[in-house]
Amino acid sequence: MKCAVALTFLALGLLGLASAAWADSFAFSTFDVPGASITEAFGVNDAGQIVGRYSGADTVTHGFLYTNSTFTPVNVPGAGDTHAKGINDVAQIVGSFSGFSMTASFIYDGGNFTIINMPSSLATSATGINNSGQVVGTLGDGRSFLYTNGTFTSFYVPNATGTAAFDINDSGQIVGGFVDANGHGHGFLDTGGMFTILDIPGITDLEATGINDTGQIVGWFFDTGGSHSFLYFNGAYTTFDLPGAYHTEAFGINNAGQIVGRYTTSQNLQYRGFLATPVPEPASFWMLAFVGVLGVLILGTASQAGIR
Repeated sequence: MKCAVALTFLALGLLGLASAAWADSFAFSTFDVPGASITEAFGVNDAGQIVGRYSGADTVTHGFLYTNSTFTPVNVPGAGDTHAKGINDVAQIVGSFSGFSMTASFIYDGGNFTIINMPSSLATSATGINNSGQVVGTLGDGRSFLYTNGTFTSFYVPNATGTAAFDINDSGQIVGGFVDANGHGHGFLDTGGMFTILDIPGITDLEATGINDTGQIVGWFFDTGGSHSFLYFNGAYTTFDLPGAYHTEAFGINNAGQIVGRYTTSQNLQYRGFLATPVPEPASFWMLAFVGVLGVLILGTASQAGIR
């Protein structure tokens, strides 16, 4: 029995190794809310549901849920602007809204809005939610927050002049950005209160905006050529742009490696939404196929031999 279990884990481990060889290129699709002047995508779950915000002729900002090519508005009743920023796998959506003389956050679940607001804060803006219902976001005084079971905990990157948390995965890892004393922006990964600084050499303005359960992190940075996106995994950065775009800014990633964000082809900031789906390189594809067949053969041989 122990040998069979060992062989099973060997096969699964080989399959995982093949998955790690997934390509550095993406297939892009773009989308706009009908009639909108600006469409921005911020979060995507494992079912491929996308959330974001859009602006139309009424100049008001609205949240949206994009599922199977259908847009559904997400608007806090009676509020001014609504921003949908994050979504988990049970379709709970978080974001923020303005109105009623304040900026506060919401959790939208099954058609119902729950308002959350950190006491004494000038503004509470939720940006990410995991499958346990933990929420992260930013506060009006330059700190970030973690909201768990009705309790707020504020935090900041040590020595930063401002900290913005953007996403949280199911392990409780948080990613975001912070500004140092020189006014430069950096990304961070917060693992149980231990901060890892994320920087691309030569870049002075960077934010980490999304993380999935395998630890893949996405974000964007700015240079003289506009905004560009990156994927960070196992210590390596892969940068990418939507073809023809001046700004490409990634904000969310799911466990399949699908990435959402916003882009524009000029400097006028008339953003549109994008979905980037990873495409395997030929070598990675054949490696995946080979390891998959090898894993099946290992399990089959063990079964025929009656290994226990």
